[in-house]
Amino acid sequence: MTTRKSLIAMVHIAKSRMGMDDETYRDWLAKNTGKRSSSDLSDRQLATLVQTLRTAGYLAEAPATARVIAGKGANRPTDAQWKTARGLVKKLGLDGGLDGEAFASFVKRVGKVDNPRFLTKATMASVLVGLEKWWADREEKKGMTDNKGRKAANKVE
Repeated sequence: MTTRKSLIAMVHIAKSRMGMDDETYRDWLAKNTGKRSSSDLSDRQLATLVQTLRTAGYLAEAPATARVIAGKGANRPTDAQWKTARGLVKKLGLDGGLDGEAFASFVKRVGKVDNPRFLTKATMASVLVGLEKWWADREEKKGMTDNKGRKAANKVE
């Protein structure tokens, strides 16, 4: 959720991108909202104004941000580890992706932690190995790969 402070900041960013001086900006704001200061606007008015400024091209669309599962400490899983996990979870078709109960259950069993956000680099490595083995086993059962995850050659019998 966007905070009031960040909405006001976005309005001011758009003001500078429109090249308005302070008096011109206040006149424009009064014409469009009935108020001469963005801090006098209600939260709903601010959100509507920001959306209008986005539509007009003065603000970029809100970024689609990936949910951060854990912090960025020295012993936290790297972005590359999370990306690999996301890809494997998607290939395996686990419901909910990294936020789903299936992944959380797998992490609890393999990584011995109660929640994926408590993973360390080492436990994430164990989880990745487990996910890779799970994928390889599934593919081997389909007869598509050998036990090392490589595509199996057509066997002639």
